[in-house]
Amino acid sequence: SLTYAFYGGFYAVVRTDKLQFVLMFIGFVILLLSCYFEYGGISFLISNTPDFAFSIPGNLNWTFIFVWGLIALITFIDPGFYQRTFAGSSLKTVKKGIIISVLFWVIFDFMTVFTGLYALAVLPSINSSPYLDLAALILPPFAYGIFMVSLFAIVMSTIDSFSFISAFTIGKDLTALMNLKLDDEIIIRYTRLGLVITALLSIILAMYFEYAVDIWYLFGSFVVPALLIPLIAGLYRIKVKYATVVMIVPLSISIFWYFYGLAHSSGDGYPAYILGLDPMYPGVVVSLVIFIGVKGQK
Repeated sequence: SLTYAFYGGFYAVVRTDKLQFVLMFIGFVILLLSCYFEYGGISFLISNTPDFAFSIPGNLNWTFIFVWGLIALITFIDPGFYQRTFAGSSLKTVKKGIIISVLFWVIFDFMTVFTGLYALAVLPSINSSPYLDLAALILPPFAYGIFMVSLFAIVMSTIDSFSFISAFTIGKDLTALMNLKLDDEIIIRYTRLGLVITALLSIILAMYFEYAVDIWYLFGSFVVPALLIPLIAGLYRIKVKYATVVMIVPLSISIFWYFYGLAHSSGDGYPAYILGLDPMYPGVVVSLVIFIGVKGQK
């Protein structure tokens, strides 16, 4: 992933994403249909999964669920979203592309969730991951190989997109903020250097965190309070005085909240946050309060 992003840039990322899109859907269609024909449909899942599997909010609390709703708003913070939209040939094309993308993500999430429910119903225990264990149990060798390729496609499409936009941020945006006047060839060189830096940081994160979902949760808890409201204000051309304060204060509070929870963690290993609230909540509230206080000031 890093190699073709290094040599081919955005063009290579887009071209490979087309193939990866097809592969990721094929793999989960095969696994989900195999489960359906082998075990049955909804009635089987309801009868063979715990009660929380088909209840709302399940075995999670609402505060945790709403945190993930806020983390989903990272879409509007993610520079990759704007890279793709500004690369569109017209506003009509971009709007159509967003709608189609959302539709296919709904379909894909439907498949992954119901495949996970089959794993919950069928597998007595999880050895590696629900998807891998379920595929190894039910799929013949050739179909299992296709599913493995599908998983690699998902991982690669994420690696190349995030790695490239991070590298481009370092090579293009960061150098612009430093008022460095560079020609295109030098920018490409710095972008490639940014790709190497991104790769090293990613390896460190991958070694520190056991699950990717933990990375999303942790960094989302810091990024959303710091950037969501200021970015929305910028998009709607709302003038904000002390924009840096609007970003730094909520970020500092969320970080403090997180480390306080770690320092007072309970015996089960989970952080004991103040008032039982996840770090994102106080950060977003403070960001909103400060924003309202300085909104419209010149």
